[in-house]
Amino acid sequence: MAILVARVCQLYPNAAPSTLLQKFFTVWDMWKWPSPVLLAPIVDEGLGLKIWDPRRNPIDKRDLMPIITPTYPCQNSTYNVTVSTLHIMKQELSNASRVCASVAKGEEKWDKLFERVDFFKLHKNFLQIKVTAASAEELKKWSGFVFSRLRKMIEQIEDCTAGTLHIHPCTEEFQDPGLDASTHCLYYMGLKKAPKDLIRTRMYAPQSTGKSFDLNAAVDIFRRILYNFKEHTPTMD
Repeated sequence: MAILVARVCQLYPNAAPSTLLQKFFTVWDMWKWPSPVLLAPIVDEGLGLKIWDPRRNPIDKRDLMPIITPTYPCQNSTYNVTVSTLHIMKQELSNASRVCASVAKGEEKWDKLFERVDFFKLHKNFLQIKVTAASAEELKKWSGFVFSRLRKMIEQIEDCTAGTLHIHPCTEEFQDPGLDASTHCLYYMGLKKAPKDLIRTRMYAPQSTGKSFDLNAAVDIFRRILYNFKEHTPTMD
C-alpha cells in the first residue's frame, strides 16, 4: 500500500491531500494488472542477490499484481496475490473510485468512503478454519503460522476447482463464545462462484460442474502444509 501511495505522490507532486486520495483510487482502478508498479528503475547491483525480473526468472511471470520494492534487491511485495484476492481488490478500488467521484460532485461525503462493511453479509457460503492449542502461548505461535499460510488454502481451492470458485478471506480473528478464548481462534473465508470471464482454462475438466464443490483435496493438502510447522505439537490442531 505504501508503494502505491508513493507512486501517486510521484505522479501528482503538487496535489492537495484530498486530490491525492481521489487520484489514488482512480489510478489503481484504471491500472492494467499485471503491469508492474515501480518507484524507480530496477537495477542489478551485481551482488548475486535475486531481483524481480520476469525476463530472466520465469516464475516472476506468474505474478498477478506486481508492486516492486524500490531498493536493491528489488522484489515483488505482493507475490502472494491470487486470482481471487486480485479480483476483490479490483472491486474495492473500483467502488472507492466511484465514491470519490461522487464526493467531488457533492453527492456524497468522505464518511461514505470509510464505512465499515459486514463481511458476513457479503457471502452466503463460508469456509471456517478452527485453530486450537493447549495454551495461550502455544495458540499465539500456532495461529500466527496458520494465518501466514492461509494464502496456500486459497491457492489450493482455486486449483482444485479450476478457478471456478472465488475465495474472499477475512483478515479478522474470531472466537466461539462457547469455547475458551485462550486456546482457540477461528478464521473465515467467503466462497462464491467466479465470474465466467475470470475462470481459467485448464487441461482437465473442473471437478465441479453443478452447484457443489469438493474441497476435500484442497483441505488435505493445506493440513499437510500446516503440519510441517517446525514447532508443531500434538495439541496443535
